[in-house]
Amino acid sequence: MIFVGFGYQFLIVAGIPVAAVLVDCLASAAVSERHHTHHDTYQAPASLFHSLVIIMVAMGILGIAVSIMLGGMNLMSYYESVMMFFVVFEIVLFAFWFGIRRYAVATYSDYMRVIPFVGKTVMIPYKDITALRWTASHSLLRDRNLHIFVGDKEVASLWNAIDIDQILGTIDRDDVLQILGAWAW
Repeated sequence: MIFVGFGYQFLIVAGIPVAAVLVDCLASAAVSERHHTHHDTYQAPASLFHSLVIIMVAMGILGIAVSIMLGGMNLMSYYESVMMFFVVFEIVLFAFWFGIRRYAVATYSDYMRVIPFVGKTVMIPYKDITALRWTASHSLLRDRNLHIFVGDKEVASLWNAIDIDQILGTIDRDDVLQILGAWAW
């Protein structure tokens, strides 16, 4: 038997993509509109979520194929280390996917609600904001995030995958916005 003793690895590699597909299908069926009468909600694009699910499914299929191949070639000594790669890949990608699915920013007339990747929801009245600071990434994409400060404490971070410019228009606090120099953008 190929999977005796290593069945949990096989179940993880096969199960996580199935769970992601089910969650993605159920969530896609209940997609709400972004603009409401009293607030706007900003999230990462649905195409990002779908792409990560496709990657999980592809890696799950590849992991199953490799496990069958190793078992058929009597290379069970390599099975555990190769399958652990696929197990860790699936777990990390699922956790990342689940975290970014959770992330959302809702803007209201006088405050915003930020649901971070991990942690509790933060409510920020616009009048309490003392600084808005851009951070530039030094990656090839040249992306930038916006950090929101109340007093001297950073209370939230707006991820660059959402429409930060629209959120800034709703906040309308140019007096606290710190502009990046041309070199950083």
